[in-house]
Amino acid sequence: MLAQTHRNLRVVVCDNASEDATPEVMADLMRQDARVVYFRHQKNHGSVYNFRFARSKVETDWFSILSDDDLLLPTFYERAAWALAANPDIGLYASQVYTFSEETGRAGLRPQRLWRDGLHPAGALAPTMLREHFTWTGCVFSRAVSDQIGEFDGVPMIDVLYLLKACAVRPFVVDLFPGAVFVKTGANTSAFGGLDAARANFAAASAIIARLDPATVPVTEVTAALRELFTTVGSGALRHASATGDSALAAEAEAFLASIGAGAARRSAQAGLVRRGG
Repeated sequence: MLAQTHRNLRVVVCDNASEDATPEVMADLMRQDARVVYFRHQKNHGSVYNFRFARSKVETDWFSILSDDDLLLPTFYERAAWALAANPDIGLYASQVYTFSEETGRAGLRPQRLWRDGLHPAGALAPTMLREHFTWTGCVFSRAVSDQIGEFDGVPMIDVLYLLKACAVRPFVVDLFPGAVFVKTGANTSAFGGLDAARANFAAASAIIARLDPATVPVTEVTAALRELFTTVGSGALRHASATGDSALAAEAEAFLASIGAGAARRSAQAGLVRRGG
């Protein structure tokens, strides 16, 4: 982050009670670079608390969020600054992000479809943000839009919901150029997790959608996009249940799909279980 070509920045490091040499490393960094500020919690409060704490320490008009295992590419803030200077009323700058899986070693680029470069109006593309969301590692938010949309939601898909809320209330700029690297690990806050996480995510997203302004946001389409997203999650659980013969998981997945109104997916998966059993 300190090697960015855009030099006018403030780096706030929020240490969630790490058990390594982070305090010593940060003390050395702060001696070398006055742009660095360091806060350390006495105990680990969890990632959502730490994200909220970090947001409370923002003093600049714009900010981004970087987890400890992710990276920013050198021109990320420079390209964001160009977009912000040209479009001062936007609430979000969103770039592409390279993704890397520690488990499989595979790399990718997100997003790769549905989006186009440039300025987008508030609200209209909220369904697209659910269908092919950006990764907030490659995004810059205005403090004004953050004040408007409120706290980070305390559910696993915290990042997707924050992006959904931001693009629903303010215009935003898409830059189809890689700005960051997101490392996929089993510990990512943004991981969708199992069906318990899916239920919490779906409930939180539904509550957000209920508050969106139908005058600017196609709420029916957003609701459909949410159902599509979680039908995929529930159907994946059903496929796993079918492959392993786990009848308890199958029943749980069927109940989840029914609860979100995904009857067609439920019937299809049930047929697969019958064929396997028959």
